Amino acid sequence: MDSSYQITLNTEIQFLKGVGPKRGRVLKSNGISCVKDLISTYPRKYLDRTNLKPINKISVDEKVVIVGRVYSFGLKYLKKGKYFQLIVSDGTGTISCIWFHGVSWIIEKFKEGDQIAVYGKVEYYKGFRITHPEFDLLDNNEDLINTGQIIPIYSSNTILKQVNLDSRGFRRLIHKAFSYITSLPDHFEHKFLKKEGLMNLYKSIVEVHTPSSDDALTAAYY
Repeated sequence: MDSSYQITLNTEIQFLKGVGPKRGRVLKSNGISCVKDLISTYPRKYLDRTNLKPINKISVDEKVVIVGRVYSFGLKYLKKGKYFQLIVSDGTGTISCIWFHGVSWIIEKFKEGDQIAVYGKVEYYKGFRITHPEFDLLDNNEDLINTGQIIPIYSSNTILKQVNLDSRGFRRLIHKAFSYITSLPDHFEHKFLKKEGLMNLYKSIVEVHTPSSDDALTAAYY
C-alpha cells in the first residue's frame, strides 16, 4: 500500500488511485461518490466453470457463455453499410461475434490474444455466430478455465465504458479499494456472529467481490 494515500470509506471516489477527476465525475453521476459506494456496488452475476460452454458443444438457438481468446477482428463491408466481426477461439473451435451497430465504439476495444467472455444466442451462418453479444474482457490473471476461479461481472453503461469502466475496470478499482480498506464496522458482536455461524461484514463483502468458492459466496450473501 502507498503510505501517501490515506483512503477511508468516506474518501471521495476521485482520490482513489486509478480514478482521478474525469472518472470521478462519471462515477458520481452514476451514484458512486465515495469508496464506500464503490465497494457497495455488487456484481450483477458471476462467471465460473459451471456456467461455461465449450464451442464444440454449442447448438443453434442456445443461449451460451463462452470464454476464449480474441483470434482476429476487423470491419466487413456490405453493399449497404458495414459490420464488425470478432473471431473468438477457446481451443475447441471458433465462433464469430457480429456487431452491426456501435461499430465506431467497439472497434477500439480489442487486441489479438485478449481473454474474453461472450454471452448470447447462437446462430448459424457460414459457421456459428452470435449477433450483438454481451461481452466482458478479462485480465490474464482471471483464468477461470484452469483454476476454477469465480469472476464477478459488474453492471456498466456506455458513459462508464467510455472511461474504461467496464466490468474489468470495476474489478480493478474494487481490488485497489480493498488494498486500503482492511476492516469494516460490523452490525453484530463477534460472539453473536460465532453463535449464528455468520461471516463478519468485512469478510462477507470481500467474498462477494472476490469469491473463493461457491459455498463461501453463498455464505457471504447470507
